[in-house]
Amino acid sequence: MQRKKKRSSFLKKVGTVFVAAVFLVGSWLSWKYRDELRVPLTRFKKALESVHPRGQVRCSVASTVDGKHYLRMKLAIPCEDRSQRLWLTRNLPRLKNRLLMKMSEPEIKEAIKNRDFETIRHHVLKTLNTISKKPVNHVYFESFIYD
Repeated sequence: MQRKKKRSSFLKKVGTVFVAAVFLVGSWLSWKYRDELRVPLTRFKKALESVHPRGQVRCSVASTVDGKHYLRMKLAIPCEDRSQRLWLTRNLPRLKNRLLMKMSEPEIKEAIKNRDFETIRHHVLKTLNTISKKPVNHVYFESFIYD
């Protein structure tokens, strides 16, 4: 009788652990592949859209120029579709890094000092399109502070 109680108690514990493990693995897989499964995150949808409105990705870059001047640019990058927006959002750190490295080039420094927005926009687009899967045609400045 005692042996049956131990055995049933052990089976209950093993069953509980198994169910918990299956739940955790299933949750992790659904989170990892949520874009492919198109599982909406309704709880975070409003917060996500306030950070990245539909159709565009925003990027902010801050740097020093020549070690004396401070530069801060806020960019808005319009996207053609959801996949491009997701790809750009995931690769923003890479884009920011490349833009910061571009700031050391003499042509960019001169364009920043003269506030030549067309030249700066051209270089930002060129940098963006070197890493982007789909070509980006436009970049808009939301703010540009140089002092």
